[in-house]
Amino acid sequence: MKKIIILIVFITGSILSHAQNPMDERLYDEVKLKIGDDATEISACSGSKTENQSHTGSCSVTLNKDVLYRFTCGNSKKSSGILKEKLTFKENNQLIKVVKVKVGEILSFEFLCTKTGNYSLQSYYDDLGYCYNVTIISKVNQ
Repeated sequence: MKKIIILIVFITGSILSHAQNPMDERLYDEVKLKIGDDATEISACSGSKTENQSHTGSCSVTLNKDVLYRFTCGNSKKSSGILKEKLTFKENNQLIKVVKVKVGEILSFEFLCTKTGNYSLQSYYDDLGYCYNVTIISKVNQ
């Protein structure tokens, strides 16, 4: 019984250590430094993919009318390709913005919300191989 428990702990630990690249763990901190002194973080999203996946993930966020939001997107230096971030309004699947972030780049875009509701931020990679990204959604203080 002890051997089975040790084996399960070892396998779980191996999977977790493989998924957590130290370089990627620092990506959040790097992106956080780029949101600007004039903004306050309200949410953070991340995504990763392995060889055969094209979609890395999505996060849902409620945004309020007449508020300026900043989306600061970072693509890991270890990623194998360009990150595509797509912001849509969920109610009618209206495309708001698409940005492309090169490997190792941190890029920001702003969005003045015109309608309160649920929005979706989706991240994609077309290239094969390992990829990782972090996006921080912040409210710009006016």
